[in-house]
Amino acid sequence: MNDERQYLAYMVRLWAVHRNSDVLWRASVENAHTGERLAFEDMESLCRYMNAKVAEVSAAPQSESNRKAS
Repeated sequence: MNDERQYLAYMVRLWAVHRNSDVLWRASVENAHTGERLAFEDMESLCRYMNAKVAEVSAAPQSESNRKAS
C-alpha cells in the first residue's frame, strides 16, 4: 500500500440465489478506499480474495513510524 495504513476496509454484500432446490450464496466486496467493486460466485472465492489482500498488506514492508509503534 502506498500510504501507512495497516488495515483494509471493505463493504461485503452477501445474497442467496435459489437454483432448483439449492441455495447458492453470492458475494461482492467494495473497497472503501478506492470504490473498486468485485463480485464472487461463492464464499470460497471471496475468502481466497480476502486472504490474498491480507497477505499483500502483511508482506509489504512497514514504514519506520509503524515499526516504532509496534
